[in-house]
Amino acid sequence: MPHTNNKQGKRKQKFKQKSRYAENYDFKSLKVLKERRNAKKRKQSLKEKEGEMLENIEENYKELMKKSTQTFLTFDDFPLSWRTLEGLKENDYKKPTDIQRETLSHALNGSDVVGAAKTGSGKTLAFVIPVLEALWRAKWSSTYGLGALVISPTRELALQIFGTINAVGKHHEFSCGLLIGGNDVSFEKNRIAGVNIIVCTPGRLLQHMDENEQMQCDQLQILVLDEADRMLDMGFARQLNSIVLNLPKNRQTLLFSATQTRNVKDLCRVCTQNPVYVSVHENSMTSTPENLKQMYALIDEHEKLNNLWSFIETFRKKKILVFVATCKQARFITEAFCALRPGVPVMGLWGTMNQTKRIESFTRFDESKAAVMIATDVASRGLDFENVEWVVQFDCPAEIEDYIHRVGRSARMEEKGNSLLFITPRQHDEMISLLQKSNIPIEESRIDPNSIKDIRVQLRALLAESSDLKKNAQKSVVAYLRSVHSMRNKKLFHLSAINLKDYSDSYGLIAAPRVRFLEKDAKRSKQKEAKNEEDENEDSAGLFSINENDDYLFAKASPSKKTPNGDDDDIAKETASTTKKALTKKLVTKVSMAKKILNKKIKVNSKKVFDDDEDGGEKSTMLSEGLDIQKAKEDMKNVDKEDRKRFRELRAKRREEKLAKKRRKMQTDDVEMDCGDDGDEPDLSWLPDPDKFKDDSDCDEDDNNTDSLEQNVLNMLEQMAQSYLPVEKFLSRKQETLNLHDDVIYWKRMQQLTVFQEPSVVSSVRISPVKPFNVASTSSVRLTLYDTSICEPLNLFSRFKKAVSSIDFRHDGRLIAIGGDEGKLRVFDIEKNTSSKVIALRVMQASQSTVKSVHFSTSGEFVYSMADDGFVKQYRVADTNYGVNAVPTIEFRAHDDSIRCGAVSKLNDHIVVTGGYDHKVRVWDIRSKQNVAELDCEYPVESVLFMPGEQLISTAAGPVVKVWDLTGGGRQIAALQAHYKTVTALRLATNSTCLLTAGIDKRINVFKTTNYSLLHSWSMPAPVLDFDISKDDKTMAIGMGNLLAIYKRADIKKEVTATAVHEKKRSLIRTSAPPTKLVELNQKSRKTEAVAKSADKVKLNRIDALFAGYKHSAVIRQLFNGKFQSSIDASVVSYLRAIILRDAIHRAIAGQDLVVQKNLLRFLSHNLFKSQYFPVLKIVAEAYFEVYSNEVERGRLFEQVKFLRTAIARELEVQKMICSLIGSVEVILTTSKANNDSSNDLLSGDDIFGEPIVIDNGFEEKATNNL
Repeated sequence: MPHTNNKQGKRKQKFKQKSRYAENYDFKSLKVLKERRNAKKRKQSLKEKEGEMLENIEENYKELMKKSTQTFLTFDDFPLSWRTLEGLKENDYKKPTDIQRETLSHALNGSDVVGAAKTGSGKTLAFVIPVLEALWRAKWSSTYGLGALVISPTRELALQIFGTINAVGKHHEFSCGLLIGGNDVSFEKNRIAGVNIIVCTPGRLLQHMDENEQMQCDQLQILVLDEADRMLDMGFARQLNSIVLNLPKNRQTLLFSATQTRNVKDLCRVCTQNPVYVSVHENSMTSTPENLKQMYALIDEHEKLNNLWSFIETFRKKKILVFVATCKQARFITEAFCALRPGVPVMGLWGTMNQTKRIESFTRFDESKAAVMIATDVASRGLDFENVEWVVQFDCPAEIEDYIHRVGRSARMEEKGNSLLFITPRQHDEMISLLQKSNIPIEESRIDPNSIKDIRVQLRALLAESSDLKKNAQKSVVAYLRSVHSMRNKKLFHLSAINLKDYSDSYGLIAAPRVRFLEKDAKRSKQKEAKNEEDENEDSAGLFSINENDDYLFAKASPSKKTPNGDDDDIAKETASTTKKALTKKLVTKVSMAKKILNKKIKVNSKKVFDDDEDGGEKSTMLSEGLDIQKAKEDMKNVDKEDRKRFRELRAKRREEKLAKKRRKMQTDDVEMDCGDDGDEPDLSWLPDPDKFKDDSDCDEDDNNTDSLEQNVLNMLEQMAQSYLPVEKFLSRKQETLNLHDDVIYWKRMQQLTVFQEPSVVSSVRISPVKPFNVASTSSVRLTLYDTSICEPLNLFSRFKKAVSSIDFRHDGRLIAIGGDEGKLRVFDIEKNTSSKVIALRVMQASQSTVKSVHFSTSGEFVYSMADDGFVKQYRVADTNYGVNAVPTIEFRAHDDSIRCGAVSKLNDHIVVTGGYDHKVRVWDIRSKQNVAELDCEYPVESVLFMPGEQLISTAAGPVVKVWDLTGGGRQIAALQAHYKTVTALRLATNSTCLLTAGIDKRINVFKTTNYSLLHSWSMPAPVLDFDISKDDKTMAIGMGNLLAIYKRADIKKEVTATAVHEKKRSLIRTSAPPTKLVELNQKSRKTEAVAKSADKVKLNRIDALFAGYKHSAVIRQLFNGKFQSSIDASVVSYLRAIILRDAIHRAIAGQDLVVQKNLLRFLSHNLFKSQYFPVLKIVAEAYFEVYSNEVERGRLFEQVKFLRTAIARELEVQKMICSLIGSVEVILTTSKANNDSSNDLLSGDDIFGEPIVIDNGFEEKATNNL
C-alpha cells in the first residue's frame, strides 16, 4: 500500500506540474502557427500541381462557356488559379456579383468584352481577375516586361485599382506599377522596364511612351479601360489614339463603365476583334442602384450656400459627399466651411490640388465615419468610398451620365444610400424630363425655410479678415459663371437666370466682381457686326468688287486663336454656316453673266464723254471694220495701269484705317488699364504673345471695380512709377528725345565676350563676390565654375544623382552652397576642390522634395534652404553632422505651396523673404517664426530682392516688377511693366543705384532706383532664365536656355592724337617694363626705360592680341616656342609680370609641351639672378615646379633642371665671395673713419665701384628724369 500510494503521489505531482506548464502555454498562438504550417503545406502541394492545371486550363475554359452563368455561386466554380483564389479568400471575396458572373467566362476565354453595370456592382474585380489569369496562363515573369495595361481617367481611381490588384494578386509573382501625374517621372523611368502590370492615367502613360525608351509595349497581352465611356469621348480622344498606336494588335481588350457606349466607331479604335456586349442591368427599371433614394430640392442660386450649410449641420454625424461645378468653388467652400466650423471634418478634392494633398484628403475621407468632402467631378467616377450615406449635388450636372456617376458613390454593393440634387425653378422642367427619359426615379423634397440658417454675415466677416479668402470668393463666382456660359444645353444653363449681385452676396461679397469675359464677348460681337456691315457696303459699292483673299491687296489673316471666354458651340455654328454658304455659292459663267447684262440693258464697250457744257454723248468704241488687236493691247495696258493705281490707293487707305483703329484701341486699353481696383493688374491681353493663350476654364479674374473712373485713374497714377508701354514702343517713343548721356554709354559698353553651351537648361547663375569674379552655373546634374579672366572652365561639380536648381556664394567667395531635386543642401570649399576629386564640405538632407533656393547669411555662419514643401530651414555651416543627422537650428513652414525664391537680409541674419507659387511674398523674423509682412503679387513669384537700405523690396511675378515699402505696411510704391512676359530674375548694380530685370521675353532692362525710369534695354537671342552681375559692374553672366553668355564691359577708347601716337612708337611697353637704374661715373643715378626695337613690333602686337583675348597659355607658347632668344629679356619678363598680376600664371604654364618647358627653364637659368628680373622670375620658377613636380621627378627634364641647379650653385658662390668682399671693405672703412671725416660721403657715393654698369639686353637706353 505505501508503495502504491507513493506511486500515485508521484503521478499526481507530475500531473500538477503539467497543469502548471499548460497554464503558461498560449493555445491560440499555437493554433495560429499550426494553421500557418498547414497552409504552407497546402500551397506547396498546389504549386506542384500547377503544371497539370495549366495543361487542362483550355479544356476547362471551353466547358465554362457551356454552363449557365446562374450556376456560378462562388468563385470556386470558376477555373481560376489557386493563387487568385487564395487572394480572393483573404480579402473576403466569396460570391461573384452579376457583372462578374456574366463577364468572367468571356474574359477568361480571351474575348474582347464591353461591360456595363450600375455603380457599385463590382466592375473593378471583373477585370482584375482576367488580368491576373491571363498573365498566369502565359507563365509571365518579370523578364518578359509589360503584359497588362489598365488605364483610368483619374488619379484616385488608378490608385484604387492599384490597391485592388496588389490585394488580390499578392500570391502571384507579377510586379505592378502605378503611373499617375504628380509623381517623380525620373523615379518611374528607371523602374518601368521590369513592371508586368501598369495602372495609369492617359497623360502620364503617353509621356513615358514619348520620352522613355524603356517603355516597351510589344508583348502586351491585355488592355483594360475603366470608365470607358469617359476614356472614349473627346476629352481623351487624342491621347487614347496615340496610346493605341503604340500597342500591338493581337491583344485582348476589356471596357467597363456604368454608362457604356455602343458606338461602333469608338469601339473600333480600341477593340481588335468583335467585342462581347454585357449589360447586366440593361432591362432594369432604373439606371441607378435600387437601394438609392433620390430627391431634389428647388433652390435659387443665391440660396444654395445657406441650404448646404444647414444640411451639413443637420446631418453632421453622417458621411456626406458634395459635388460642385468648378475647382475654385470647391476650394472656397472648403476653406470657408473649415473656418466656420460646422462640427464635422470638412475636406476638399479637386483637379488642381497638389497630388500629395489629394491622396491625403482621399484617404482621410475614406477612413472617416462622419465627414464632409467638397469635390468636383474628379471624384464622381469609380471611387469606392466606404459608407457614403449622402451625395449632395450642389450644382446641376452637365450631362445625365455625370448625374449617374455622382449618385453612384452611395448605395454601393447593395447598401442603402441617399442623394439630393439642388436645382433652380428655371431648371426644373428640363432636368426632370431628362431624368425621366433615362429611367431615373426622383422625388421632390420640400425644405422648411425657417430651418435654413443664413451665413452671409459670417462669410462677410471672414472675407474682411482674409484678403486671400475674398479673392477666392471672387474667383469662385466668376468661375461658376464661366462654366454656365460654356454649357451646351442652354435650356438648362443660362446666365440670364443668375442675378450676379445676389449670387455674389451669398458668397459674402459686398460688391459683385467684374466679369471681363462677358464684356470682351460683347465687345467682340459688336466688332464682328460692324466689320460685316463694312464688308457688305464695300462689296456693294461700284461694279468692281474687291476680293479680300487676294494676297496682293490684303495681308493673310493669322490663324484664329481660341478665345478664352467664347462659346465653342457658337463658334462651331458660325464656322459651319460660313462653310455651307461657300459650298452652296453658284459659279458665275460667261453665259450667265452675258444674260444678266442683257436683262439689265447695259451697253457694253461704250463710254460716256462729257464736254465743257457737261452734256454727255455716247461714242462707240467698236470699230466698224473689225477688232484692232494692237489697239486693244494698248487699251488694256492703260486700263491695267489705272487698276493698279486704284489698288495702291485702296491698299494705302485700308492701311491707314487699320493703324488708326489700332491707335484708338490702344488708347481705350490704356484707360481700361488705369480703371481697375487698388491692387488690380493691367489688362495685357492685347499684347502679342508668342506662346498663345492657354484656355483655362477656371482662370483667375481681377477684383471687382466699385470706385468711380476718375478716382481710380488718379490712384493708379499715384502708385505706378510710369504708365505701361511695351519696351519696343517705349524705346521708339523716347528715342527722339533720348540723349546718349554717361549712364546710357556706361551700359552700352557691355559686350558679349564668350558663350558656353551647357548640357541642358541653365537653371541658376551666380558670380563670386570677390575677384576675379568667377561665374558658377547649374545645368542638369552638374555645376560648372568658369574663370572670367581666361574664359575657361575652372572646375566641374557633377557627382549629383538629380538635377541641381540653385546655388549661392558666401561673402568671401570660398564656399558655395548647392540645392537640387535630391532635397539635399551641399556646401563645397572651392579652394580645396581644385583637383578632379570633388568632395562636399557639408551635406544636409534639407527636404524630401526639391530645394528651390539656397542662401548664405551675411556673416557666413548660417546657410538657408527653401524647398518645394514650403519649409525654410537654417543650418549652421560649422555643424559636422552629415545628411539626415544634420539638424536645422531653425525650421518653419513659410508657404502652403511650393517656395520659388527667397532672399536674406544683409543687415540682419534673421530677416528672410520668401516667394511662392501661391502668389504670396512673406517677410519673416525667423527667431520668432513670425510673419512680419505679407504681399500679394497676383502671379507666382519668380524672384525677390532687398533694395538699398532694405526698407523696400522688389518682387518679380508674371510680367510685372513691383516695389514695396515695408515700413509703410507693405504698400506698393511702383510697378515696372517693361516686359510682356514673365520676369525671371532681379539684380542690383552700380552701387545699388540701378535695378536690372530679365525675362523670358528675351530682354534685360535697367531701371534707376531713384525714380524707376527705364535707363537701358538689351535684346537677347533667347529667353533669359537667370543672370547675375559682378560688384564692379564689369562682368555679367546670363543663362539663356542651354547657353551661358559672359559679357564684359569694354574700355573707353581714348582719343587718338599725334602725341599719343608718338608716345606709342617711342615705347610700346611703357606701362609694363620695369624701370632700370643707370649708374655712371661722377654723375647722379638716372631712371631709364627699355624701348623695344622696330624688329619686335610685329611680335609684340601679336602677343597683345592674345592678352586681349585672355589667352595666357598661348602667350607662353608664343614666348618660348624655340625662338625666344631673339626676344628681349625685359619684354618677356614684362609679359610674365602681366600674367602674374592677372593671377593666371599657374594656368598659363600648365599643359605646355616639352619644347616650351625646356626653353622656359633655359630662360630662367640665364636671367633668374638679374636683380631687375629676380622678383618676377622667382614667382615663375615656383609656379613651374608646383605644376610640373611629377614631370621633373620622372626625369624628362633632367638636363634643364640640372643646368638650373648649377646656375643657382654658381650664384651662391658669387654671393659668398661678395659677402667676404663686403666684410673686407667694412674693415677698411672702419679703420679710415677716424682719419677721414669724408668717409660718409664715400659711403653714399655712386662711384664706389668705378666704371659704369652696362647691361647688354638688346634694348636702347633712354634716360628720363629721376623720379
